[in-house]
Amino acid sequence: MERNIVVLHHELTYSRAVVVDQNKEIVATASVEISPIYSHLYRVELSPEAIWDSQMQALKDVLTQGIDIKSIEAIGIANQRETILVWDKKTGVPIYNAIVSTDDSTSHVFLHRLKKNNLKDIYESTGLFADSLYAASKIKWILDNVPGARLRAEKGELLFGTVDTWLVYKLTHEKIHVTDVTNAARTMLFNITSRAWDDALLQLFDIPRKMLPDVKNSSDMYGYATIQNTSIPITGIIGNDQAALLGQTFLGSSNSYTYNSGNSLILNTGLKQIRSNHGLNTTIAMGINNQVHYALEGTTVPDTVVNHWLHQDLGIIQKTDDLEFFATKVEDTLGIYVIPKQTNALQIGYNRPVRANILGLTRASKREHIIRAALESIAYQSYDIIQGMETDWGGALTTLNVSSQMTTNSFLMQLLANLTGTKIRCIDQDLAIAVGVAFLAGFATGVFGDDIRAQNQPVTNTEWHPEISLETRKVMINGWHQAVVRSTSIACRRQSTTEYDSVAV
Repeated sequence: MERNIVVLHHELTYSRAVVVDQNKEIVATASVEISPIYSHLYRVELSPEAIWDSQMQALKDVLTQGIDIKSIEAIGIANQRETILVWDKKTGVPIYNAIVSTDDSTSHVFLHRLKKNNLKDIYESTGLFADSLYAASKIKWILDNVPGARLRAEKGELLFGTVDTWLVYKLTHEKIHVTDVTNAARTMLFNITSRAWDDALLQLFDIPRKMLPDVKNSSDMYGYATIQNTSIPITGIIGNDQAALLGQTFLGSSNSYTYNSGNSLILNTGLKQIRSNHGLNTTIAMGINNQVHYALEGTTVPDTVVNHWLHQDLGIIQKTDDLEFFATKVEDTLGIYVIPKQTNALQIGYNRPVRANILGLTRASKREHIIRAALESIAYQSYDIIQGMETDWGGALTTLNVSSQMTTNSFLMQLLANLTGTKIRCIDQDLAIAVGVAFLAGFATGVFGDDIRAQNQPVTNTEWHPEISLETRKVMINGWHQAVVRSTSIACRRQSTTEYDSVAV
């Protein structure tokens, strides 16, 4: 009989179910869309019930595609690491909507009141620079703003979890409360060295430990789900970006640019934990065989945000395909630079905030120039992160594995190859994530043997190679850095400036 793995894959706007066979090939897939809830100007939420229902519908749909339930040997889960939920321990009913990774409002005031030694403690313990992106501030916001939540949490009546925790809890009939090390590492509450919840940080954020799930390896036995009267073990959990990293490469040190929902650039540093001098996060790539593989991680402004800004806010494109269409209608940006708010000027020696700007506008500027400049900003930010990684790591990257829907944007991929001076390998995003999770789930159950290196090389859809001279590259990068520096000089906050200035880009 065939030996298959079912992967449950959650993203912001959809839930997928994928069946991967013993040869690590996808044999069936189904997807169900989810509608985000924009209940706050700067926050995006999801219905917890919609997450669960859509995931179960996707699972039901995929099993109708000629898949024998008896062939399913394990379940694996991949999810957005920063989407969080809080629910009643006894009833399993959430007390608030799921707050997703694009949130930019929860506990900003609290975070900006933290002292320097608090920020240092957070980084030393978690490898993360304090940000409301992570779960800690979101949990605190829910406890502080949902009536009665804090008292209930202190009594042990509430549970916290990322989407993987929520799905396992529901799949196991509300018996198992667990997560894996990659999801825990992104909460800003988890010590990545001791691999345990950090008591000092729990006290700092005023979060009761009893809310938190148990933490296991990414490949482990989590519990059993009952699907169509069949008991199936859940044996693999990992964050989406790490799943793509694993699905793209072997487990040794490697480089992987994962154009995912968070535009995360991850460098697997293996068993070695490297702390960055260039503003990059140190995190966990995966946990397997009771060993943790670490990674350096940096993020650019998501291409989805750039697309939303150009489409919804400015109204100068109608669909994603328009990005490349208009960008290639002009030979250059005519000196325009789009500087996103989140650009990390520390990469080029300026540890100061950068306010979003459009620089270089003239009467000759057209929408095509702005669109091209916005698209180029993604590649420029990527270059800065890669340079920081190379210095921190002490090695040069020769190949970047890229997984995203944006790999179909030939203009962006060629520009990324030109700026970085490296070969770009475009790999199907959904395939990379599914194979990565399936490997973890299958490894724990013996489907793929006991060799953690037993990974297939992924199928490369397209490759891009540098086509410009070193001199041209230096001129382009120097222009970008000058624009970033100019943005730092006008980023000083006035009394009337809000915390949410220019969040669109």
